[in-house]
Amino acid sequence: TSQLAETDPDLFRRRIEIDAEIAIRQIDSRFIGDHAALEPFGQENRQPTFLARGLVVESSREFSAGCYRLSVLQGAERSSAIAWPSTSSPLGGVIAEGRTVDLLFRLEPDRYEGHRLEVVDAAAAGDAPVAN
Repeated sequence: TSQLAETDPDLFRRRIEIDAEIAIRQIDSRFIGDHAALEPFGQENRQPTFLARGLVVESSREFSAGCYRLSVLQGAERSSAIAWPSTSSPLGGVIAEGRTVDLLFRLEPDRYEGHRLEVVDAAAAGDAPVAN
């Protein structure tokens, strides 16, 4: 047997630290300003990662291979989101229109809407956690 076969597969799992669980209604101008005050983000100043649960995917459009532009609802609150192919798993089936999902995201400025959610990972609501 090879040494790799004997290695614990958990050593290769990506771990993401969740800084806070929030509702998207909390992302107001004050929140965005406080977030911007933490910049610049980089190796010594990690960008916060947030978890929002129970978002309904109102629309999902693939604009390039593995890249999705989303509109998500949580109650009456709507937000735009984007998912790049660098996320931990293929998200196409998870973020399909009408699905209810839990999203891990980072907050990114958007010149048209002020901000957007940049998806780090996603899971169907109630499935296994989106990150360890």
